[in-house]
Amino acid sequence: MFLHKLIGNLLTDNEALAVSTHVKNKEQIIVADSFAVTEYAMKPNEYTDITVGNLAMRKTYKEPDVLHLALNHCNIRSVLDGLYQSYYKLLSATVKRYGWESGQHWKVHVDQIVQNTPGWFDTFTKITENQIRPFLNADSAVLPEFDGYTYRTGRWAKQRRHARYPQDDRRHL
Repeated sequence: MFLHKLIGNLLTDNEALAVSTHVKNKEQIIVADSFAVTEYAMKPNEYTDITVGNLAMRKTYKEPDVLHLALNHCNIRSVLDGLYQSYYKLLSATVKRYGWESGQHWKVHVDQIVQNTPGWFDTFTKITENQIRPFLNADSAVLPEFDGYTYRTGRWAKQRRHARYPQDDRRHL
């Protein structure tokens, strides 16, 4: 727990303070939640107003009595946030690509005669939403064929994918 809190404070606050205390004749090292530091040029710095949870320490500690860690005045939190954001974008793109390549792709050829009928686009949209989409999402289903529409599975996409990635797909994540 000590190391988790120490590193957590370093990452979130860019500094951490470890203090040695005596509890029941046992020496313990604890990490401060908050503290105030008075810096001096010619003598050791002093640490006051140290709190750990609900415990407020009244004692003033000098530099040799504590371990004060600071991250070179660099805000590491913004660097880590940027890294996490980059990883998120990379993983999102990978998931999207994998979903596309492992999904079903179909082509629909619509005769010109059917395309020229009034309300064709609205009818095609209804067919797509009410019949084709449920067909593609179901484990087993029937897709009715209408005159003027020719459906073709997109095997061409899967053949290209397997030609590029003959190994297991998990390697490419």
